[in-house]
Amino acid sequence: MRVNGEMGERSLLHCFWLVGGAIYDVANVRWPEWASIYCPDGPSQLMLSRTDLLSTLTWFSVEDARTEKLKREILPAIGECRPPLRNSAYHPVVDRTVAQYDELLACGQRIVVASEDEARAAEIRELRDKMRGEAERTWNEIQSQDG
Repeated sequence: MRVNGEMGERSLLHCFWLVGGAIYDVANVRWPEWASIYCPDGPSQLMLSRTDLLSTLTWFSVEDARTEKLKREILPAIGECRPPLRNSAYHPVVDRTVAQYDELLACGQRIVVASEDEARAAEIRELRDKMRGEAERTWNEIQSQDG
C-alpha cells in the first residue's frame, strides 16, 4: 500500500534531522572539542551520509563503558539502513510503499534509541504511527467506495 508521497518524504527528512540531532548531542556531550571543530554551528553541519557517520563515530576514542556501548550500538544501526537514510531523505522516490517508509523510519529510530535519546525516538515513533494511520484511513476509504 502507498501513502501520500509528500507525507512520506517529509517524514523521512524530519527523521533524518532527528537522527542528526541525536548523534550531534552525543558527540557534543562526550567529545565537545570534536563538535566545536567540526560542527561549530550545531547539528546542521554534521555530515550524515553513512560513510561520514561511520568514520565520525570510529574517530571517537573509547573513554569509558558508556562510550563503548554507544559506539557498539550506533554503528550497526547506521550500517543496517538500506538504502542509507540520508540518501532516502534527500533523493525522493515517488513510489515507495508504506512498508518501505516504515522500514526507513524504523532504521532512524534504532539509531536514535542507540544514542539514548528517548524524546527523539518517541518523535520518530509518532511519525511512523501517523504514516500507518494515514495508510489505514486510505485503505478504509477505498474499501468503502468498493462497497
